[in-house]
Amino acid sequence: MLEHIMAWLAKQQLASKQDHASPQVNSPLINQAIFSMGYQPDSIINAYPRNICADLPFVCAVEPEPLGTAGALRYAASQCEVSRTFLAMNGDIFTQISCADLVDQHRRSGAEATLALTAVLDPSQFGVVITDDDGRVKNFLEKPPKGEKLGNPPSSWINAGIYVMEPSVLARIPEGRPVSLEREIFPQLALENSLFAFQSEAAWLDVGTPESYRQAQFLSVSSNPEASNPPEARIHPSATVATDSKVTGSMVMANVRIDEGAVVEDSVLLPSSWVEAEAVVRSSILGEGAVVKAGAVVEEVSVIADNATVEAVSHLRAARH
Repeated sequence: MLEHIMAWLAKQQLASKQDHASPQVNSPLINQAIFSMGYQPDSIINAYPRNICADLPFVCAVEPEPLGTAGALRYAASQCEVSRTFLAMNGDIFTQISCADLVDQHRRSGAEATLALTAVLDPSQFGVVITDDDGRVKNFLEKPPKGEKLGNPPSSWINAGIYVMEPSVLARIPEGRPVSLEREIFPQLALENSLFAFQSEAAWLDVGTPESYRQAQFLSVSSNPEASNPPEARIHPSATVATDSKVTGSMVMANVRIDEGAVVEDSVLLPSSWVEAEAVVRSSILGEGAVVKAGAVVEEVSVIADNATVEAVSHLRAARH
């Protein structure tokens, strides 16, 4: 997930002109990332010993204690001496929102901070953002009731977890205690009319559950025009798939093995997992090296851990195994 985000950031280009006579030039929007980390930072630090992820250099800022979303931001910025306009984002989202367009609108509006917004069909699971016609944020409404008749609800635009901020925002964040961007800093900026919103209909997904992880895998493939496999399944060239098995709507990664008569539907099979003969995997996730023994059934968004085994002819539904 982190590598996907970093690769996406590395591709962002900002168009600019030196003067009226100069042609438009594109330059990288991001030249360095900061990883703001708290819980178990070593897993990330050890994975990238050269401090480069997806060709983008980064530095690490590890919180000494939980500081909240705003406190963590201030701590990371202070550790890395951030002194100019910067982009901040959550590390668990999949999106195709244009950060270049977000930054461009931010600069044109003169905002102190700009939020990227995405529209959802059911905003009752999110906090919605109310804006005026100029894009200025007027109010926040936390998880409006489903079917709310006051505007039904008054907005379907939610916070996408991507922000452009001026360094002055950092000075607003108190030190010495946990501080929330969403509940303390953004409402303060909105009251002062210095918070704006950027609405985008580009792909966006909050990858916080097994089901959304599964969706993100398929979305990442469908948004990739260079993907070579048929749209009904993505099968890594090193995978071994029996000719009489049935594999549809699934992501099959490196060195996966699918045996005779097996059925794999709408699932994600991580590297070196194995579905034995006549086994069925539907709408589920197999961890790296996981094995589903002959005749077993795994379905309803079950998650099988790395190197775990589902015994023969067993039946798992919505399981964590």
